[in-house]
Amino acid sequence: MKKLITIICLLPTIFAVAQTDLNFSGNKVLEDMWFKTVFNQNIADVEGTPYYEKNFQPAKLTGTNETLSARYNVYHDNLEFIKDEKIMVVPKEEVYRSFHFMLTDEKIDLINDSYYFHIFQGKNYQAYRKPKIKFQKYKKATSGYVDDTPAKFLKLPDTYYTLISDKLVELPSNPKAFASLFPARKDEIQKFIKTNNIKLTTDADIKRVMRFIDN
Repeated sequence: MKKLITIICLLPTIFAVAQTDLNFSGNKVLEDMWFKTVFNQNIADVEGTPYYEKNFQPAKLTGTNETLSARYNVYHDNLEFIKDEKIMVVPKEEVYRSFHFMLTDEKIDLINDSYYFHIFQGKNYQAYRKPKIKFQKYKKATSGYVDDTPAKFLKLPDTYYTLISDKLVELPSNPKAFASLFPARKDEIQKFIKTNNIKLTTDADIKRVMRFIDN
């Protein structure tokens, strides 16, 4: 799993494939080879997926008219794209810091060398979501009474973040701890969360409470 195929290239080169909307899922042989190279596992032997969305989707580099077919590898925290029938990884550089997945209308930003989904943008505050996936290795049964445990990718709960004084801060799921991040309005925020039955574990409610704080 240690070897990732990366590419360092100029902007015109990385987007040379932009004119073609590729759907990589149609090339099963290439998909299997990539999976074996990156994860050292046969794709058929592993349950689940390391990807946010398995299929490649058109993604636009924010601030430009350039698009490419990309997908987010949650487990390795990188963006993969296709060029010349090869899967490559978008360099984690400032020039490629933000992409918009057009089919799902989702924006992903590079912050501190890691990717976050940008789910809310206000006048003073933003909100981000960080998906997480872990890999569970194959485990052979220790007795005849239990089955082998297959290798699998397991989705973990998302975590949410905001920027406070230009620093990325995790948003707690506990209402009291959440409100404490905004001491000047702590009581007001706690009341809003309780009154509106806000669950600090969903995009919709995170956006709702952040919109309230931003006003």
